[in-house]
Amino acid sequence: NSVKCLYDWCGFKFPLFIAGTHMVFSWVATAMSLHLSSASNLMSMAERMEKVLPFTLFHAASLACANFALTYMYPSYHETIQCLTPLFTLITSMILDGRRYNSWAYWAMIPVC
Repeated sequence: NSVKCLYDWCGFKFPLFIAGTHMVFSWVATAMSLHLSSASNLMSMAERMEKVLPFTLFHAASLACANFALTYMYPSYHETIQCLTPLFTLITSMILDGRRYNSWAYWAMIPVC
């Protein structure tokens, strides 16, 4: 893992800076691709704030926590914890979007997680 190498070998001690930099560059790349595309069915700003912003914040927080955690744990253990992402995504969409899934979606979490 390149982030773990930065922490251990290079002595870099700012995991939140890496997460913030990743978020800014992702935002810039997304803005450029939307600006350059000719998509006419873009979401309104209110719809973006309601549907996209919560997941964006959760993703940024997840990256920040993951980078911070790598300063204290082995990358292999981190990957094991990271495998729970589908479960947290399912739970988050149930809470924020009010979605309900059939029993197959819940059963599918067992081998994934």
